[in-house]
Amino acid sequence: MVDKRVILFGNTGSGKSTLGNMLIKGKPCCADGFEIGDGFRGVTSNITIKHGNGWAVVDCIGLGETKLGTVSNEDAKKRLCEFLKKLRYSYSYIFYVAKKGRMDEAQAATWGMFKSYFKGGESNFVVIFTGATQKWIDEHRSHISKEFDGCTRYIAVDFPPLSDNKDLETIHERMRRESLSNLETRLEAYNLAPVEPYVSSLSDAGVVSFAAELFAVIGEIAAQVVKVFGSAIVGESPIAWMVSTILGNLL
Repeated sequence: MVDKRVILFGNTGSGKSTLGNMLIKGKPCCADGFEIGDGFRGVTSNITIKHGNGWAVVDCIGLGETKLGTVSNEDAKKRLCEFLKKLRYSYSYIFYVAKKGRMDEAQAATWGMFKSYFKGGESNFVVIFTGATQKWIDEHRSHISKEFDGCTRYIAVDFPPLSDNKDLETIHERMRRESLSNLETRLEAYNLAPVEPYVSSLSDAGVVSFAAELFAVIGEIAAQVVKVFGSAIVGESPIAWMVSTILGNLL
């Protein structure tokens, strides 16, 4: 049986790697799973694929992390092209992973990037809220649908960490198991056929052209960052800074 391929995309500290581990191993962390960070600095610096329990999980780099130093516009374009080439697959699901809560400016920018990167895969978009309940989603659905425009599927998960306290771990283990079961049941109910985002059908030359389009979008977002935070935070090349921040240490 062919594994269901899912890609995890979101900001640093959103819980992507924990979610990936739950899918392939049924536990939040394990020696041969995805590395878990502290939520402040990401540990996923490249695109990683791991298999288990009928899943092929593609964990993307964590976004929204400040990167020191500068990079030229030309180098930034090359990084963006290489990143897009690594995304050329068909996916059963395309997850955007976000912590429970209202969308801030950084989240809004990342969501915009997500929609641009996976243009053509909208039919398989699913927003996963970590540390949340389905009741919370139902109570805030009107706000969520406005903030995460372009997606109508939202699932809550809650995977508490492993605990050395036996009684507490018993509770946590039950919560993780129930949350994972709810996630997989809801995904199955969507009955989605695998989809290939626009970038998956492109030749290398097509990716370069697509990257140029995205670079223009990134430029608009970078301009907004300058308006809000000032030029000191981004240096002399706002667009290159934005690409460098988004892609982290991908290359």
